[in-house]
Amino acid sequence: MLENIPSAENHLDTIMTAMKNNHRLRIISHDYCENKDSLLIVEPYLLRLWHQCWYIVANTVNTNERCVTQNRF
Repeated sequence: MLENIPSAENHLDTIMTAMKNNHRLRIISHDYCENKDSLLIVEPYLLRLWHQCWYIVANTVNTNERCVTQNRF
């Protein structure tokens, strides 16, 4: 039996277009442990579905993060 794949249709087109055109994305990320938002500026180069969650692997301009899950933005 196959599991349902989340569509993330609100963001996938934007992310793929940015990858195709070498554009940066501005993502507001929420840290649930510290209960605060932060701005990530990313240069996405890989979009991956793994264990029912979309991930963006990207160079980040303003942090050391390399991978952002879709449910974080």
